[in-house]
Amino acid sequence: MDENKAQTALAGTTGDVGGRVVSALARREAKVIALLRHDASASVQDAVRAPRLLRIAGDVLSPRDLAAVMTRLEERLWKLLRAGGMGQLSALIRIARLLTPDSDAAFPAWQGMQYIRDMASGRGKLSPLDNARYGKSDWTSAEAVLAPTV
Repeated sequence: MDENKAQTALAGTTGDVGGRVVSALARREAKVIALLRHDASASVQDAVRAPRLLRIAGDVLSPRDLAAVMTRLEERLWKLLRAGGMGQLSALIRIARLLTPDSDAAFPAWQGMQYIRDMASGRGKLSPLDNARYGKSDWTSAEAVLAPTV
């Protein structure tokens, strides 16, 4: 489909935005960045060559670190509670999945349990982090995110 036909097709469903997107994609190879500020152009050019997986994390805390942050914020002691091991949690996840196979819930309970298990086991750890890829260095800390909630 040529650019004009694509613009016409998209304009009917998405308005002028669709046509502009197709035009921008058609000019991608030309790397038109004349309207961008000089300091942003390097980031935009790098975005064209962005990796398939981009690993970004604003803050990385262990459960003990998180308890310390909450202790500072609430000015009361937060402690860890060991509720069992990875094997027990994995068994509970299997049972929960068996009991709710056709759940229409967007986030069934077992999915949250899997998330906790994978984060606690290290499966969910992003490594290496790409935080410096686009020059941003002031990522939001967990403490800054949690402070307004207490």
